[in-house]
Order: sequence, then structure tokens, then C-alpha cells
Amino acid sequence: MRSFRGNYADFPKGKLTKSESPDFVLKINTDKSIGIEVSRLYKNHVLGNNESEMRSVIHRAQELYFDHFKFPVFAWVYFNDQFNSPINQELYATKIAIAVIDAISDQKNKSSMKMHIEADLLPTGINRITINTHPSITESFWDCRTEITISDLFEPTIIKQVGQKDEKLSLYRKQICDFYWLILYADYIQKPASCNFEKVIERIRLKTAFHKVFLFNLFEEKYFNLSGK
Repeated sequence: MRSFRGNYADFPKGKLTKSESPDFVLKINTDKSIGIEVSRLYKNHVLGNNESEMRSVIHRAQELYFDHFKFPVFAWVYFNDQFNSPINQELYATKIAIAVIDAISDQKNKSSMKMHIEADLLPTGINRITINTHPSITESFWDCRTEITISDLFEPTIIKQVGQKDEKLSLYRKQICDFYWLILYADYIQKPASCNFEKVIERIRLKTAFHKVFLFNLFEEKYFNLSGK
């Protein structure tokens, strides 16, 4: 939410507080408020169906990394739909840990760094690992991410997930607000060079009771207004 708020120039000024159903309430003044629901956009539910297995593997990989290397890093592991819960999670986690150690072993003296480990150095089911280091990072943090690709499923996926959130609007309206926004976020949107992404977005037609619907690309920190309002 912090990243979206910082990049959306028209985000209203006011007091933003965490809530539940919807996730945030923005108090603009004593008379006006906005309820904001935030939801990850899943590709074929890759992360949704396997999230516990992915997080288990990453947690173990981070432990193995720390056993051999104390240099703190942020690591984002981007899974794809070829990931299946590995029979040998220990071996799978070890391959991830070794890839990260090898990548930064020659770079650890740099004050800050951002780099990518590509798929050919990683086990099946992972597209890339993004690594960040900075003097302010004192503890390692690893997490899983999923990529959204531009395909025939992209538009139906958005329409389906917006529809699912529309079904919950009666619940959100118990938090009495003047407006309701939905922010769908993707960790990374993979776009072919030939793809005119703005045109893809323009083709999306939503029937929704949300006053505004946004798609936010976390990796690029770029938003798209899907509601046309």
C-alpha cells in the first residue's frame, strides 16, 4: 500500500489506517472516507495453491544460507506454474541457497546491490531470484513471488478476481465509507517485447460496483486504472 500511495499522484490526502474487510480505510476528512481492498493477482492460482509449500522451501533455503553465509540480503523468489511440491524439499532448498551464495560471494563488499539470478541457474519451477543488499539491511528476509504473463488468460483472470471481490462488497460496506476501491497487485508482469501493454489494459472491460479498480505492478512500481473512473 505504501508503494502504491507513493506512486499514485492523485491519492487523496488523509489518515490511512489498517482495517479488516476492507483492508484499509482512508479518512479524508470528517465527512468523507474511502474503503480500500488490496488483493494479489494470481496467475492460474500458481501461488495460491502452492503457497505453503513454496514458503516452506524458501524458509529452509534461508536457514541453509544463513548457516554458511551471514551476509544479510533481501531475496524474492519468483515461481512459475511448473512448480510442483518437490519430493525432496531439502535438496530443492539447498539448490536455491547455493545459487544465492554463489551470486553474492564476490559482491558482498559492495555497499548496496540489486541483481537477478536467472532460471538456467535455478531448479525447475523458478523463473528468477532478485537479490537486494543495502547497509541498512541488518537481517535477511526471503519471500516468494509469482509472475503474471500476458496471455489469453490475463483478462479473464482479472475479470474473475474482480467479480469475486464484488461478491464481498456487502461485507465491506459494513465499514461505512463513501467510496470503495480495489487494488489488484502483481509482483511482476512479464511482457513480450512486441506487446503493447497499454492496449491490453484498454481492452479490459469491468462490470463492478467498486468506484475505482487498479492494477499495480510492484516490480516496476507502476499502476493502471482499470475502472476508467
